[in-house]
Amino acid sequence: KKVAFIGNYTALAEADELGNFVNCDIKSYHSESTDGITRAIDQAVADGYTAFIGGYSVNLICSQRRLPSVQGVGRGCAYRGCGPHGA
Repeated sequence: KKVAFIGNYTALAEADELGNFVNCDIKSYHSESTDGITRAIDQAVADGYTAFIGGYSVNLICSQRRLPSVQGVGRGCAYRGCGPHGA
């Protein structure tokens, strides 16, 4: 599975290591704004990534686009699934 991790530099610091840990292809896409998040999701989809990890805005946009995502960054995050394939 190809998973896109979308967020700011702080959130992305360990994304590559996470990919090694869970044995899947995780690529980091940097974004600091809502417009940047939209562009990052578009680029990840174009690159063939099929699932997404990010904060509230990433999950909101993915849900609107019916893309599977999980909220994995942000204060108080409970690692909850969002979108049509979320838990």
